Amino acid sequence: MTAPGTPQHPAEGYVRFHVRWTEAAPPRHDDLGRLDSLRTRLWDRGWVGATPEGIGFGNLSVRDAGGSFIITGTATGARRILGPEGYTLVTRVERARNTVSCRGPVRASAETMSHAAIYEANPGAGCVVHIHARDLWRRGLDLGWPSTPATAEYGTPDLADAVAAVVEAHREPRGIIALAGHEDGLLAFGPDIESAERELLAAARRGRSA
Repeated sequence: MTAPGTPQHPAEGYVRFHVRWTEAAPPRHDDLGRLDSLRTRLWDRGWVGATPEGIGFGNLSVRDAGGSFIITGTATGARRILGPEGYTLVTRVERARNTVSCRGPVRASAETMSHAAIYEANPGAGCVVHIHARDLWRRGLDLGWPSTPATAEYGTPDLADAVAAVVEAHREPRGIIALAGHEDGLLAFGPDIESAERELLAAARRGRSA
């Protein structure tokens, strides 16, 4: 199952940063099961998944101790249920060097730097959800939701910097961002998994009623 109108650009879904990956056992986190359940619900809606060409879209993360966080792995979009084996622990993100360090059974998602930008910009953010939903994305841009510039492309330090700027201006540990330069892309975040999901669903309701 894939979302109608999911991106077909050849570059989409591929990691653009340098990865320092240490293969290891799956990360452990008290909320990992809840995060994976949310991912399955989003997969069922078509907001997370893979295109017919096998290009994955959408990813989720949860903050861990010491400035690290756990995120879905790259090239896992086609799987409805990931389990711990589909996640990795991000131990360091260096935007200026376009480098991500991670440890786990899979490499980190292509949108890892944008997740890191939110956690760095707002210490109250505990969960980040990235989906693709074309109609909602277009509606959000039309309605003037907080957004990044169209020149900030997916998976780049420029996008991460733009995301950080939006979050810092917003100041709240919850919200939704339309990624103008990342077709169909939206980021929702909150203090915990449930609040991030509520932000996303509330945005969907606003988009339908506006």
